[in-house]
Amino acid sequence: MRSKPATVMASNTPDHPLGNTNDVATLLGDSINRLRRGELDPRVANAMGYLASVLLRALEQGPMEERMAKLEAMLGLSSTSGVAKGAQ
Repeated sequence: MRSKPATVMASNTPDHPLGNTNDVATLLGDSINRLRRGELDPRVANAMGYLASVLLRALEQGPMEERMAKLEAMLGLSSTSGVAKGAQ
């Protein structure tokens, strides 16, 4: 059984935009400063840092997959097998 209640952000904490890497970097910078000032619980900051790293990987993966699909289409490769369409 947990001896302390879970630390959470206040329910009125505004959402932060997280649609691109700049948004995530801004959130992380703000969170680091709040942590340094003692305004953010280290456990919350740790969870936010972990989730931000997962989100950054996801944000980077999408454009990479789009570029790969375009290259495969230009080269005449099947996106599912990696084999040239004429070689099947």
